[in-house]
Parts: sequence; C-alpha cells; structure tokens
Amino acid sequence: MTAATILLILDIATGVVLGIFGAIAWARRPASRDGALMLVTAAVWFLGSFWPPALYLHRGALAHLHLGHPDGRLRRSAARYAVAVAWAGAAVEGVVPSDVGRWFLLVIAFVVAGAAIDQYLHTTGPARRAALPALWAALGFATVLVASAANQFLHWQADLALAITYDVAIASLVGVLLADLLRGAWTDDTLALLVARAGDAREPTALDAELRRALGDPTARLAVWDPRSSAFRDGHGDPVDPEHLPASLRTTPIEEDGVAVAIIVHDRNAAAEDPRLVDGVRAVVRLAVANARLDAEVRARMVEVDAARRTLVEASDAVRSRFARELDVTIGEKLDDVRAQLDLVEQSSGSADVSIAIEQAIGEVDAARSSLLELAHGLSPQELSASGLGGALALLAGRCPVDVTVDAPADRYAASVEAAVYFFCAEALTNIARHAAASHADVTVTAADGRLIATVSDDGRGGADPEAGTGLRGLQDRIEALGGSFGVHSIDGRGTVLTARLPTGDQP
Repeated sequence: MTAATILLILDIATGVVLGIFGAIAWARRPASRDGALMLVTAAVWFLGSFWPPALYLHRGALAHLHLGHPDGRLRRSAARYAVAVAWAGAAVEGVVPSDVGRWFLLVIAFVVAGAAIDQYLHTTGPARRAALPALWAALGFATVLVASAANQFLHWQADLALAITYDVAIASLVGVLLADLLRGAWTDDTLALLVARAGDAREPTALDAELRRALGDPTARLAVWDPRSSAFRDGHGDPVDPEHLPASLRTTPIEEDGVAVAIIVHDRNAAAEDPRLVDGVRAVVRLAVANARLDAEVRARMVEVDAARRTLVEASDAVRSRFARELDVTIGEKLDDVRAQLDLVEQSSGSADVSIAIEQAIGEVDAARSSLLELAHGLSPQELSASGLGGALALLAGRCPVDVTVDAPADRYAASVEAAVYFFCAEALTNIARHAAASHADVTVTAADGRLIATVSDDGRGGADPEAGTGLRGLQDRIEALGGSFGVHSIDGRGTVLTARLPTGDQP
C-alpha cells in the first residue's frame, strides 16, 4: 500500500470520525454549538480532499471549536480575532506557495495558543478547572501546526509521519472535547461557582456581575418585580419592560407559584440557551431573590422595632415629665400651704411646747418637700428643659460628692436625646460616687457628624461590669432604642470610661 493510499484512507477515516462526533454532540447537547462546529469541520475536511484551495479551511473551524468550547460562543475579543485570523490564514494558505503558506501556519498556531491562554486566565474558580480540556486541546492543535511548519522550515522530510500524526491528533482532540461536552463539567462547575458567589452578592448589581460571568453574556442583568410600581426594576432601580426590549435581547422569567418575581434579560444568542444551565441559573436566582426579599423584610421589621422602641422611650419621658409637674403642682403646693399655715400657728402660739412641736412639724414638711423635689428631679430634671445639657450637667456635677469637671455644648438637641445623655451621666456619676473610690471624674459631651458623644471617665478602682447591675443595662437599652451605642472600658486599678453615642435628632 502506497503512502498516498494510506493518507487517503486516513483522511477519509478522520473526516468520518469528525462527522460522527459532530452528530453525537448535536444530538446529545443541542444547545451547544460544538456539534455544529464539528460537522462544519468534517464538511470542509472532505471539501479540501476534492478542491485543493479548501485544503486547510478546516483549521478555521477547528480554531473556533477549541476557543468556543463548550457552547461554541467566543466570549473574549482575543478568541474572536484568533478565529478570524485562522479562517483568513487557512484560506490564503490554500492558494499560495508552500514556502509562503508555512508562515500563515505559524501565525495561526500562535494566535490560537495565545487566545486559549488568555481565555483560561480570565476564568476563575471551578470554571477555570472546567476550562482545562479546551485549553489543552487548543494548545495541542497549535503544537501540531507548529510541528508541520517546523517540518517545512527545517526540511525534516517527515511529511508522511506528520500527516498521520496530524490526522490522529485532530480526531483525538475533537474526541476529548466531545467527551468533556457530554460529561457536562463546565455547566456543573459554572453553577457551583454561581451558587457560591451569589450568596455573597447582596447588592443587585453584584448579582448581575455573577450572572454575566455564568452566562458568558456581558448584557445579562436581573430585574426584580416591584409591587409598589407594578414594574420590573433592575439593580439601578430603572424600570425594565419585557415587551419593549431590543431585538437582540430576550428575557428568562423567574417564577414562584406560577408568578414571575424576576426576569433575566440577556443576549438572545447567549449561553442561556443551554437548558441545564438556564434551569440551574433560574434556581440560583430564585433563591437569591427570595433571600433578598427576606433580608428586606427583616430590615423593615427592624426599622419598625427601632421606631417602636424610640416611641416608647419618648412616651416614657413625656409621662415622667408630666408626672413630675403634677407632683410639683399638686402635692408640692399642698406641702407649701401646710408649711405656711404652720408658720402662722407658730407665730400666734404663746406656748413653748406648741412652738417646739410646730417646728418639728415644719421640719418634717420641709424634709417631705425636699424629698418630693428629689423625686421630681429624678423623674424629669427641670434644669434640663430650662438650661439645656450644659447647665443641667453642671448642676448634676455640683451635687456629686466626687470632684467633677464638665465640658458640654450650650446647643439644644431633641428632648429625648438630652434626657438620655443626662440620665447616662447621672447614673455614671452615681456609680462613681458609690463604687469607684475615685477622686475625680470628667464628663465630656461633644457633637460630631450628626451624633452626640457623651463620655464619663474616672480615676477609680476600675473593673466596672455593665452586666452586674440593672442601672447601666437600662441606660444601654434607652440609648440603643434611640439609635445610639453604649460602651464600657474598665481596667482594674486604672479607672473606667463609659461612652454613649446618639444621633442628635431634630433640634427643638
């Protein structure tokens, strides 16, 4: 059997194998273009056997197959340029002398290899592992082309061996791509990567980026149904009308109980045509949309709870103020009347015993009046509403048995905020006087970036524990209910620092 006969039989067998592989890929994975590309390769392979100018055209189809695997879509510009160069170079190579054509052979080899490496480097995670078969197939194809060019440049005289190697390599590489396509690893790994990243993509625009990566479609975006406006809205809040999209785009609905809760807008010819991929993407997006809706509901409930807590604090302050005023107006005034009448009786009485008894009664009335003032002051300090934080804290410091320095602004703030800061400082100074064994304390109130920051520090024994008593815990609840934060820094033997941060609120 002559070498020409061997080559003819091998060429026919290779073309048949390529056609069979293409038919299998077309039947088993109709959403992928790999099957069509394999069939095109087989067709131009046979065409080249009968028409010499088309002898090398199969290299353009093979370059597209390797760089477009597994769905046949060229995702990167480098791949598109490489395929165009492969088709053009193969066409020119068929009509120029062999000493010129070998340069086109080298160009095709290097641009295909470069595009394959570029495409691999721009995939990540499981998708990169899934892209390995395509990379090795493309590099194998380029290697065979380089070997053929080297045979011509270096005059190896190994035409028959290289021709056999070329045919076997082409069939084997296409077989590798077919096996990988049937295994479906790319789709599975792409979905695995989408699931992992969608869990971290809290923002709609971040989820759009993951969809584009999974579908290989730079136009893909998610639009979620907004019941308030009765429209689908994308990650930027812009409305999306499925009925008025450009002809190049289409939508894939995401449904719950038969109702569309979101749509994926994507290229009409993108990878979303793969049923396995689109079903998986639908499931992932459905879960992501449900999680986003749940997060939104939780945040809304938290806002409602915070508003309710603030309302309760403000209502409590209002009741305390009203009760303090009523105490002062009713019981306080009656005690004042009783004292005045006792003074009159004492003045008109001529008995020493009666005078002593009246003086004792006056003392008890004064003590009761003083206790009433302290109670009313504890409920709602009058100096707070009259003088603001600066004046109220100065008076509070003056009543403390420990030396206290006060630095507070003269500005006025929301009544609930002023009350929270005042009671925070009062409780802190009470604890210092009772437990800290301190000689000095500092009370500092500053306003910055829309927040009021109150700090009470001392030089006492330290070791304060907010969980040990109800006073600080109650203050913490009050401060947090107003949208603030509470902190304690206390080290044994080095004093204690209490800090409260509150939004300033609307000024009265």
